[in-house]
Amino acid sequence: MKIEQGTSSQMYTADPKFTFKDGNVTFVVEGVLFTVHRHFFERDSPCFRKLFQKTYGETPDKPLVVVDSETSKKGEDGIEESGIGADDYEVIGDSDDDEDENATVVQASSYSPKASQLSTDANEEKSCVSRGTGTTAADPIVLDDLKVYFNLGDLKANEFRDFLCILYPPRFGKTIFKDPNRWKNVLTVASYYEFSDIRSFAISKIQSKSSCGLFKLRVGREFGIRSLLLAGYEYFINRSTSMTAGEMKDLELEDIANIVSMRETHRFTDNVPNPVLQADILSRFKEIFDDLAC
Repeated sequence: MKIEQGTSSQMYTADPKFTFKDGNVTFVVEGVLFTVHRHFFERDSPCFRKLFQKTYGETPDKPLVVVDSETSKKGEDGIEESGIGADDYEVIGDSDDDEDENATVVQASSYSPKASQLSTDANEEKSCVSRGTGTTAADPIVLDDLKVYFNLGDLKANEFRDFLCILYPPRFGKTIFKDPNRWKNVLTVASYYEFSDIRSFAISKIQSKSSCGLFKLRVGREFGIRSLLLAGYEYFINRSTSMTAGEMKDLELEDIANIVSMRETHRFTDNVPNPVLQADILSRFKEIFDDLAC
């Protein structure tokens, strides 16, 4: 299905997994449309509650079919499913990000300032900045980039897709992602849009899924998460080998200096160095960790 509006247009592709026929809000990320349910975003995110209040006022939710995705399929019980399968989430480095040749392509109008007037004043309380109303595929909500609050670059379609995999889990109690990088994708969206429960869940998964101290340290520093940053410090301080040049390139100078300093103090003053505990690290660098979220 193609939709045209105005004189300027842009091609959008409907996501094959997250285009629900009964969805009542449409987002676009990197040219990919996601037609989902407004209820879950309002329920779990104060940021989206504010966005929808500004965009729709007191207008109640109305089911809206905006894209006729041909990727729905019948399950074993005959119930129509949305194309989400367990295999899509169990394989590390799978083809979730590849374009689907059956994906529905729609043509949407370019942004009109009248669609949504959300303030971006730096003095105001942080708001969920976006463009569009999300009421049709021709006027989707354009999720703004994350540069304003995090040094992460633009929001990616695969990040939002991985986040939706948690908001719409295929099976409760079943492992969704094994790759910690995909949990970082979830953390990116949850942190920016204030999904506090999902953010905590993603942090716990990164703690348990990743054995890489460098990864934890980088994510902890990037998002200001004390538990991950502390785990990264502990890993490097207690490791028998020093940081490599490649690892140092991925770390901030302050963290490198702190780790090297504490390694020298606690590991090499004795012939048989004792492991450094997290309590020791917190005591040594109290001013760093006290300002971070748990």
